[in-house]
Amino acid sequence: MNRYAKAARTWIKAGLENDFIFSKVLADPAICLTVIRSILPDLTITKIAPPKAQQQVVLANDAKGIRFDIY
Repeated sequence: MNRYAKAARTWIKAGLENDFIFSKVLADPAICLTVIRSILPDLTITKIAPPKAQQQVVLANDAKGIRFDIY
């Protein structure tokens, strides 16, 4: 199998569990809102703040920080 065919096959298999695809897809506010609404159907969510990819939050200098894939 040549390099192109292998890359094309890998791309086709990639889903939302792939970090790159997850970040790019959910960076779109409309798609992100649709996903949130499908996960939380009992809530009425009308709009969201523009999502940021790979956001790190550090609460204090001596504390461990956390990283959100989408924030």
